[in-house]
Amino acid sequence: MDAFETLSVSRTQGERLWAAQPSDKGGLEVQAGARIVWEAWRTLLHVFIAVGQYLTQRDDYLAATYEAEVQQLVAQAG
Repeated sequence: MDAFETLSVSRTQGERLWAAQPSDKGGLEVQAGARIVWEAWRTLLHVFIAVGQYLTQRDDYLAATYEAEVQQLVAQAG
């Protein structure tokens, strides 16, 4: 195994460890995304770690904002 392969394997192991422990990584979208890619190819896992987690964090933020706005509207109406 050359240095590139060793680095790739190490990175993959670290990313799989990250995906195996998603409960403290964000909301439901991040957790679901990590769970989906847990058994995926190395490339897909790397893409989720590098990009997907931030997209799903945004989805979690938007969902929380929406929920807060709805709760505020309900409180004002009630």
